[in-house]
Amino acid sequence: MTKVLLTSRNSAALRPLQQCLAQQSEFEGHARVVTNGYTDPLHGLPFSPDIVILRVDSEHLAELTAWSTKNGASRPPLIVVGPPGQVEAMRLAMRSGAKDFLVEPVAPADLMAALRQVRTDAGSSARTGAHGGVYAIVGAAGGTGTSFISANVARVLADDSERTGTAPPMLVDLDLNFAPLAHHLDLHPERGLLQAIEEVDGLDEFALSGFGARHRSGLRLLSATGAAAVLSKDISAEKLSKLLDVLTANHPQVLVDMPHVLDSLTATVFSMSAHIVLVLQQSVLHVRNAARFMNILKTELGVSPERVRIVLNRYRKDALVELDDVRRSLNVDTVLTVPSHYRSALESVDTGVPLFEMDRNSAVARSVRQIAITLVGEDEAPRAGLLQRVLPGFLRNKQ
Repeated sequence: MTKVLLTSRNSAALRPLQQCLAQQSEFEGHARVVTNGYTDPLHGLPFSPDIVILRVDSEHLAELTAWSTKNGASRPPLIVVGPPGQVEAMRLAMRSGAKDFLVEPVAPADLMAALRQVRTDAGSSARTGAHGGVYAIVGAAGGTGTSFISANVARVLADDSERTGTAPPMLVDLDLNFAPLAHHLDLHPERGLLQAIEEVDGLDEFALSGFGARHRSGLRLLSATGAAAVLSKDISAEKLSKLLDVLTANHPQVLVDMPHVLDSLTATVFSMSAHIVLVLQQSVLHVRNAARFMNILKTELGVSPERVRIVLNRYRKDALVELDDVRRSLNVDTVLTVPSHYRSALESVDTGVPLFEMDRNSAVARSVRQIAITLVGEDEAPRAGLLQRVLPGFLRNKQ
């Protein structure tokens, strides 16, 4: 039987949850009122719960804060429960990797559905092994070359996956109307991103192979197809979140080439990303935009600055804005650079052959490989079962 720990500083708030679990036989509920001065809900617990339900409110967030600092491998899946309007609690829950956030009063059916989903996800993870990571690549302004970098980083990772015998990377183009990555890789997918999102509830490893297109290197591309215009507000962010979960369960790296917009879809990807690659050029506008973007990620989406990697594309040593200017302005220690090679980059895009294939020993190819090395093998991506509930209000209301 699945052991569930119900914990809070408010004993009265736990009673409805206790009563719900007492009326079924699937889950074994254990209530714990935190009164011992410790903020770790698991401190001194005589057993190891399979799932933790943490009830919080605006006056009792210390336990959730403590949970967010625990090593991901040492903590069981978490469901957070709280009163309506708990924005800070929702953000902390997202940072903590919580699987769901249930708003009080919690209907017994909703609680049971959340518990069953967490149990199913945990079983799936145990069968398939560690999930891959989502890596968002976004420009500080339009035309920074994010698609070029995305295609070439994915190509590097595909080369490594073939050499090591691991699954290839998945490349997702979130530009719903122009889908430039298909041109960068000379691919022509017939069933694409939008169809995969619509059918996500029935997707598994085998069904997934029917969407997107496979590059000769092994990497897969999932992008929009068709001539009809698509608005992001017509796409479910919750379904996109589910699709990314399916992709990361089957690919070690999922690279998402992002449009230069902030909406519910891009916010979903940013919140799920292990790392965000922010691409800019050597101009005051780009640096200013990058600083504002990093602030939005931190204050609105709860994304730690440590998860952001800065890439200076088309780098020139004689540019007016120098490398140290970028470091100081963005308050970062490391800035990765991709040197300016306009002619070879243009030839790569025009022919649909990644520059890494054309000349893997070029300065640009070596720089792209360094970006790939920086991304792979670092922190596990946060899960995102509650993303629709934690999106900033000004984005959520536009859906």
